[in-house]
Amino acid sequence: MNFLEKYRNTVDEVNRLSLIAFILMLPYPNYIARICWVVFLVTWLLSGRILHKPQISLTKESLLPLVPVLGMVAYFFWGMLSVAWAEDKAAAWEQIGRLVNFLCLAIVLIWGVSDRIRWQQCLNTLVLTAIISVAVYMFLYYWLHNTERAFDKFNDMTQTINWFDVEELTMHIKHRLYYSSILCLAVPSVWLLHNSWQERFGRTKTVVYSSVIYIILTWGILISGSRQSLITLIVIAITLALISIVRKHKATGFALIITSLMVICVCLKLFHPRLQDTTFKEIVAYNPEKGNPALEPRIAIWHVALENPEQYSLYGVGIGNAPRYLLKKYEEKNWPMYVARQYAPHNQYLSVWIELGVLAMLLWLCLSFSIPLFYKGRTRQAALLYTETTALAMFTESVLGKIDGIFLLAATLLLIYLINREEQTK
Repeated sequence: MNFLEKYRNTVDEVNRLSLIAFILMLPYPNYIARICWVVFLVTWLLSGRILHKPQISLTKESLLPLVPVLGMVAYFFWGMLSVAWAEDKAAAWEQIGRLVNFLCLAIVLIWGVSDRIRWQQCLNTLVLTAIISVAVYMFLYYWLHNTERAFDKFNDMTQTINWFDVEELTMHIKHRLYYSSILCLAVPSVWLLHNSWQERFGRTKTVVYSSVIYIILTWGILISGSRQSLITLIVIAITLALISIVRKHKATGFALIITSLMVICVCLKLFHPRLQDTTFKEIVAYNPEKGNPALEPRIAIWHVALENPEQYSLYGVGIGNAPRYLLKKYEEKNWPMYVARQYAPHNQYLSVWIELGVLAMLLWLCLSFSIPLFYKGRTRQAALLYTETTALAMFTESVLGKIDGIFLLAATLLLIYLINREEQTK
């Protein structure tokens, strides 16, 4: 083996390991994940793939799978154009700095990812890190509530933790929606890995392992405190059931639908700390005359954001400037808490509407929900299940406003790409 071959093998292996490390770090604060992502991009560049011919052709079959990531790139350039009329240039460029990751990802996918990187390994890593993270956060939650005991073994004062009344497992270490979204991605990953596990462990062990993992992931989502992710979990469960029905496993499909709905509804009613002793009417109540206008801040945010759509519907206020636009509205209404927190729209579709106009919002909405249509076979099923997590998360969070959201979307697109690549080579 000559020097050039050794160099390529070493760089490709570091590239593979950095991606695995990136996936491992997704359930945790993004500091290490950022480093792993940069190493992945740099080692891909050092591999010299960009010096070769792109691994796509100008055919429908070759270009369609790239439409989702190219749509993200189009959003990036549209955002760059809007910097020209954005009032807060610093916020605009900060957002562009996050979105440039989609441009980098598009380049990687166009020229191709190393054959060393297999989707099965990536999904196994995702499932493993999701399971471990539940234990890690439960451990941290307990000891951060019992610091006296941690520092003094003779101190018998401990705070009893009621694990059925945990409002936010990750506390402020990791935003609950982004954390629980990773757990939601792990749920269909277990299903996608079924055949691989069955070949390795056998049918009985695979069913047992899968069932235990589903319980752990559901439990993690429940105590994370994210209501949106519980809705997403229900949608994923129903989708998996419908796929089973289409495959003529009707009994299994209907059983899965009924069981999932019953279990999740019972958990929501009896155990979810953010829904106990609160009626739907109280959640959606809104009184703009009060300093604290709503029990659920998102209700007030969406109300004020949609009061004057004519102010931004044509071409928007500029990328990254939705929080600034809303801040002025909070000040006008004299909402001190909202001014102090500088709440963003907490809805990605609304964010795009405010920042780039109604046409951009409609295109983004179509892109977010149409991703599965650009694939075939098993990849379409995987894309549907993964897209449900990201598209639904965008209803209650401005996902692109944080690097955690960028990483969530980037990881999703990359996993779909890897599954599709193997599907096409069969």
